[in-house]
Amino acid sequence: MNVRVWVILILMSVYTWTSGFSQQRVTPISGNVKVIGGSIHYEEIGAGPAVILIHGGQLDHRMWDGLVSVLKGSYRLNGLILAGPGLRGFKSNDDDSMNVKEWETIEAARDSGYVYATELWLKNPYMSPAMEQPALRDRIRALALDNARNWLVNPLVERPLKPRAIDRLRDVSVPTLIIIGDRDILRMQGIADTLARAIPHADKAVIHGAGHIVNMERPVEFNRIVSDFLARIRQRGGP
Repeated sequence: MNVRVWVILILMSVYTWTSGFSQQRVTPISGNVKVIGGSIHYEEIGAGPAVILIHGGQLDHRMWDGLVSVLKGSYRLNGLILAGPGLRGFKSNDDDSMNVKEWETIEAARDSGYVYATELWLKNPYMSPAMEQPALRDRIRALALDNARNWLVNPLVERPLKPRAIDRLRDVSVPTLIIIGDRDILRMQGIADTLARAIPHADKAVIHGAGHIVNMERPVEFNRIVSDFLARIRQRGGP
């Protein structure tokens, strides 16, 4: 089967649109895909070309509910767990402070419990724009608490990519869209700029007033940008 993949990078999470599939799923299904060392949970709904949604950070696939409701009539959507956030090999001036905050949260999970660690994480500066919104605050907290056990995972046991992701960006040969909120932290802004410069013919969209959880903070604008991008690619028939 000839399979083509379109990529959208959002919040350092990944969407891929894979053409070549005709199977339709109007009723949601779920399951697990076995991988080395464990399994990846997925949920699937919709009909048409497949769009794979990979969530970010300490949340889960439910963060994409708003986009799913918009796209499911035209695309087959698969929600997967996150494989790994960030851009391996990227360095920024605030790396040290970011690492300190991450370790503080991990130590808090170990010493005071992962619920306390999650509350600490929600006070992180890059979560501030989302947590400032009363209508969104409780939903973000609920998703984070449902996945709070993630803070018990030691990042030192992560297997580094070789070659590093940052050294392979020019190998990306499919249409790519990077979406970033202008209130996101400097490190994420730097990653978005690096992706936009290094990936051939990549597009970049900045959503004003949004922070790190851009799709939930500005859902109408976000969903429009993604829908328009997918429609353009679909109209052209692929890369």
